[in-house]
Amino acid sequence: MIPEMLEDYPEVPAGWHELFNSMCKELLEYTKANGLPEVKIIEAKEKYGELRIYIGDEFSDETTDAIIRKWCEKSKSVC
Repeated sequence: MIPEMLEDYPEVPAGWHELFNSMCKELLEYTKANGLPEVKIIEAKEKYGELRIYIGDEFSDETTDAIIRKWCEKSKSVC
């Protein structure tokens, strides 16, 4: 599942592919462990020098938001 995701988000720069995959894996582990529906990413792109991830409100909770924030913050230090 994860490798195909990058094909769906060509706006994610190559330097962030590993980071993006790691974020997706963490989100998938969280949802599976808690019996939640898999998070659907609406948009993933670079904006103002960092990774931006947009998900539907129905997938947003405190933990998914924290996971996404963590990986977007990490993207600031990856070229």
